[in-house]
Amino acid sequence: MHQKALLQLAGIWAVHPDCGSRPIRECDPIDPAISTTPTLAQQQAERNFEANLEQLATKHPEIHAQMRDMHVKTTWLFGRDGALTAHDSTGTWWAGCSIPKRAAAEALKRVSVNGNIACFLAPTLAAQIAYALDRLNEPKA
Repeated sequence: MHQKALLQLAGIWAVHPDCGSRPIRECDPIDPAISTTPTLAQQQAERNFEANLEQLATKHPEIHAQMRDMHVKTTWLFGRDGALTAHDSTGTWWAGCSIPKRAAAEALKRVSVNGNIACFLAPTLAAQIAYALDRLNEPKA
């Protein structure tokens, strides 16, 4: 899987919560007097990351070891369609998309899995995988 998609699925973060959507490198140094309460998007990204790490630890320990200390300078936020997404270190939307759920639905609306196997070669958004799984019936997922 493409590293950027893995990182989004894993929910890796490294942000200064008081800087909004500005990249972390543009933020002022953290002042202990300033609140550093994580946003709801950051909290969701952290929960996603921890859940994915837990699964990796049991099923792929070699990947878990590489991922557990990985941090990406990303500002987690909710896109215009309500889906969890991010601004990268330059302040650009993840994969250039501010509506990942709607974009996935549009891109995949005509996709049909008729066989036993389907494969994403390089998904750019976690929403693409979520949309595809939602469309599959239980035995195929």
